[in-house]
Order: sequence, then C-alpha cells, then structure tokens
Amino acid sequence: MLDSKYSSIKVLETKKQKVLPANTQTPSTVDELIRLRASQEGKDAPIIAYPEQGTSYNDYTPSQLDRFVERAASFYATAIAQRRTSDDPVQVIGLLGPSDFSYLVAFLAISRLGHSVLLLSTRITDEAHESLLSTTKATALIYNEAFEATASALMSQKPGLQIMQICDTTSLPTTSNNLKPANLDASRESQNISFIIHSSGSTGLPKPIFQTHKASLYAYSQHFNRVGHITLPLYHNHGICCLFRAIWAGKKIYIYNAKLPLTSQHLLATLKEHPDIKILYAVPYALKLLSETEEGLKLLSDLDIVMFGGSACPKPIGDRLVDSGVNLVGHYGATELGQLMTSFRNHKEDKGWDWLRVGPNLEPYLKMEARGPNLFELCVMEGWPSKVATNCDDGSYATKDLFEPHPTIPNAWRYYARLDDTLVLENGEKANPLIAEGVIRQSEHVAEAIVFGANKPRLGAFVVPSATTQLSDGALLDAVMTYVNEANQVAPSFAYLSREMIKVLPRDVEFRKTDKGTVIRAAFYRDFSSQIEAAYADEQSGTLVLPKDDLLEFLRKEFSQRVQLKEGESFDDNTDLFSLGVDSLQAIQARSNIIKTLKVQAKDIGRNFVFDFPTLDEMANEILRLQHGAPKRVKLNVEARMAAMVEKYAVFEQHKPVDKPADGAYIVSTFHTLVTSFS
Repeated sequence: MLDSKYSSIKVLETKKQKVLPANTQTPSTVDELIRLRASQEGKDAPIIAYPEQGTSYNDYTPSQLDRFVERAASFYATAIAQRRTSDDPVQVIGLLGPSDFSYLVAFLAISRLGHSVLLLSTRITDEAHESLLSTTKATALIYNEAFEATASALMSQKPGLQIMQICDTTSLPTTSNNLKPANLDASRESQNISFIIHSSGSTGLPKPIFQTHKASLYAYSQHFNRVGHITLPLYHNHGICCLFRAIWAGKKIYIYNAKLPLTSQHLLATLKEHPDIKILYAVPYALKLLSETEEGLKLLSDLDIVMFGGSACPKPIGDRLVDSGVNLVGHYGATELGQLMTSFRNHKEDKGWDWLRVGPNLEPYLKMEARGPNLFELCVMEGWPSKVATNCDDGSYATKDLFEPHPTIPNAWRYYARLDDTLVLENGEKANPLIAEGVIRQSEHVAEAIVFGANKPRLGAFVVPSATTQLSDGALLDAVMTYVNEANQVAPSFAYLSREMIKVLPRDVEFRKTDKGTVIRAAFYRDFSSQIEAAYADEQSGTLVLPKDDLLEFLRKEFSQRVQLKEGESFDDNTDLFSLGVDSLQAIQARSNIIKTLKVQAKDIGRNFVFDFPTLDEMANEILRLQHGAPKRVKLNVEARMAAMVEKYAVFEQHKPVDKPADGAYIVSTFHTLVTSFS
C-alpha cells in the first residue's frame, strides 16, 4: 500500500494537472492570471505572505494584491507609457532591488502596463547591469533606493535611460487615475516576452534569457497544490516559478524576508510559527543549515515535500535528510526550458532522492547525448511547450548538464556535473568536483568548499570555515578529513584528496556567487589563480639527512601506508613498487613528502621521481647522490639493458651431436627461449 503523503503527491505529479478554480478561463498573460485570481472564488483568502519585520508575516489576498498592482501601475505610468493596444510597442523595463513585497508589486505593475520586465540580480557588477540593459534595449530602470548610485551611473552611461525608484507599497497613491482601459489581443499578447532573466556570467558578461507569457504560464501550471515557503530571490527563475505556481494553484506562499541573511535561526522560526507550510522550496545551502540540528530535521520531516533546486544537493546531506524521514525531492529544470524532471517516489521506502525521473510529458522531447563513459548531456528537442531557446542546428537545446543513468530503473537519471565544471587532470582523467565538495560541506564547521585541479597532477580544495566554528585551521582539517577519508575509499584513485592539498581560507573571504548562493566556479578559479598555483608549488621545508639504512626505513614507512598488500604479500628494498599497485597519485604524494622532509631540492626530484626510481634502494641511492653532490649516474633504458643482457649471456659452445640411447629424459634449450626468459 502506498504511503498517503507520497501517493497523493505522485498522482498530482503524474497527471500534471492544471488546477484552476471552477468556471474560469485559462489566462493568456501573467497579468491576466493576477486579474483572474482577484475575481474568482478564493479571492479573499491569503495568497502571499511577506514579513513586516523578522519572521512576522503579513498576509495578502488576491484582491489586495490586485489593488496594489493597479495603484502601482498607475504610479509607474507617469514615466512609462501604458500599452493600450497590441500594436503598441513593448518596452523592456529593468528592475533592480531585493525581492521584497514592493519589488513583487513593481514586477506585476510593469506587466500590467503591458511591458517586459528585466530582472536584474543584485549580485552582479555595474558593468554586467549595463550590458544587460543594452543587450535587451531597455528604456527604463526601476530600482530600490539602496541602488541609487548604480542607477545614476547607468543613466550617465546610457543616455535616454529613464530611472525611478521602486515605490514602497505603503506609499502608493490610493487611486489609479493614470490607467486607461486597454484592448489587448490575448493570442498576440501570449507570445510577448513576460520577463527576462539572465545567466550568472560565470564565463563572461551575463546573457539575457527571454520568457514568453505562454511558456511561463505552462511552467506555472505544473504545481503541487500546497502551501509553501520559498527561500530563493524573485529575480531567480526558480524563485519566480515557485511563486507563480502558488498563485496558479491558489495556495499561499511564504516569501523569505529579503532583509534577513539565510540562517538556520530564521528558517526554523518560520517553520515553527507557520505550521500550515507543507512544502519548502530551498537551495541546498538552506537544507544544510536545517540538517545540522535535530529540531531542523524534525521540522523538515513534518513537511509533505522538501524540494531543492538551483544546484546539486551534496549526497551526504541528502542521505541524512531522507534517513531522518524527510520527503526530499530534487527538482531539475533550466531557465530556457522550465521544469523538466523531479525525484518524486511512490513509496517512503524508496530513498532514491537523487535519481530524477522522466515524466510522460517530457519523454517524447528528451534526448540524452553520450559525452563519456556512462555520462550523457541532457538535450530537449523542439516542441517542448516551455522551451524558449535553441543552441543546436536541429532546433534542440543542449543544457551542458551531465547525467548518469540508473542501472535498473528506466528513465531515471542522476545529475553528475556541468560539462564545463568537470576537471580534466594532467594525466587526462576527468574528475567531478561536486562529489568531494559535497563531502566536505557535510561538516558543520564548513561554510563552503571549492575543489580545483584542472590540468594539474591531482585535486586540491579550498575550505571556508563557517561563521560559528571555533576550530583552528589544523583542527578544522582534522574534522574535514574524517569525511574525506571515507569518500576516498570509494573514489577512483586519481580523485583522492589528501590533507596537504586542502587549504583553509579566511572565514570572511569574499568570492563571487550566483543568486542561488553557489560559487561561480570559473570566476573563482580566475580570482584565486595565484593561490591555486601556490598549492602546487613545491615547499622547500626538508632539512633531514639520513644514512642509507635510516633512509630506506623512512621510504619503507612512506610507501607502506600507501600500498595495499594482498595477504601473504610483502616487499623489500628491491621490489618494483608499481608491481604492488602504486599509482601516479600515490607517487606524487610520496614525492611531496620526500621534498618536505628530506634535504633535497625540488627541482632535482622530478615529477616522475618514483617512476624513474621504482624501488626503495634506487630511490635511496638517488637521494644520497643528490645530498652529497655526486655525479649523475647514467641509467640505460629498457632496450639498452636487454641488448646488454643478450650480449653477455648469448655465448654458447658449438653443439656437437653425440649418439645417445632413445630412452631417458632430455632438456632442449634454444637461443629464442633464453632471450625470452630475460625479457
């Protein structure tokens, strides 16, 4: 029998219902959706909840929201001409500020005037703002007073750009005299751009992404029919979608206070004070905060759905939540495509929260392009209703997101990494940084972790301490390595993280993030390039000089802790270490420790030191030679040594045939056999 909480969710997800109040039409534009909800049954029930201060929320009904929008549109119409017919030109109006209630009303007011809204992130640079305004041919910018300097600078750079402040909802005019009746063609309006969001700008200036009313409304109709709480900003597509899904369903949505930092304290307070919340929409960072306390785990387990999106949830955190009874659901979508897959399951016993399932609606439009061993890039073909962009010759859109298929469940996929996030090491191996980062973030003492190592011999990681930890750098590394050592046991050897390659950054270090709170990886690698290079620089700290016997013992201990010997297996001073399974990463680690401990110059101990001197005796002899300044020994290559052996041993007496009886035992030896035995 299905668990009731899980089965009801799955039924709704499978049918993809468009739940509208009875006897109503389907809206053609975002503004029409707001007008409809303000005239239908339920118009006086709370639909939006936003804090007046802290976590003390005020409720707003569809009727109230509609009146706020009408008055705000009248106010903004003094500077931005209202479109009266579908022949009037659509303008792009920039919107910049924290996503509070006044911001939401301004967004909807611009839509009511018939124009497109350019949602500008508060995290990007003025240069990026200017680029987006220019690219989209924006005619005006409405901004929060905190961004007055930015707005003034943009106006000076873009002559003709109008600017005006976002009007606080408490200061709006009480009338809407500036608005006139509009006669707009619904079918034409549905094809217009409702809003424009933009990429993070991780590889350059951010790029605008255009959303039509038709595509937007299709995405909003795919909802979960529950009262929700959203922690994402409204200038992020996931945030906008969660908000409008609630409005479509007629279910109240709590919006996180834009003035508050995202902390466990505020999240817990909201969930405790408002038990009507049944679904939490959050980024993985919020889930990390809540999973660190028993109270947080209990509150999450009481919800019908805990849905994350925007970035991958680290597996240790997700597993902890699911094991604590949390119905954790992954949401995967793209700004250019809308919602695509979720990890809804039928049974509570199914804990595959990180396996996204392909629904019947998407299946005809989905194709997975092979990009490596068991790795596929997700692409969506032409015809998908919420698809608004194309980047392939056949009209499809390739997401650059890599997935691996479930070994037994058809049409189930687990996110692996971004195509451009994958780190290609010096030896050509491809490592996924998300795995190690997720493991490190599992520690309550860690606020952020960023793995690096592209075109380097091995992986490294930067760790940012949490604001609350009191641990020293050394103690923090001890805490982190508890998790890393477990991960290393199941990771491929080339993806191991060693303690010396984990570097602790100051807790107040600044680095660029997306609106989802995730690190902009390419920007981080550029900004911290000198620190990354320093992590691979050989540290000349060794001063120890040992006699050969002690040196052999030092080397023996160094490799004993790295070599996994089979039962009954041992090695001596002349054993070829690579025959015991020593790999390139272990060789690099051993070399690093030799340089840090012994008195030798790094430039003399090459990257291939262990390969060039593969036995303890050979390594010891070379180190002693370097320490004493002796001349370099000439070491013959394999072919030369074989030729020398043939020259030495291939001398035979002339064979003289002798009559022998036919019986007896004989040994036949040939030159070919002898040479083969030496090879």
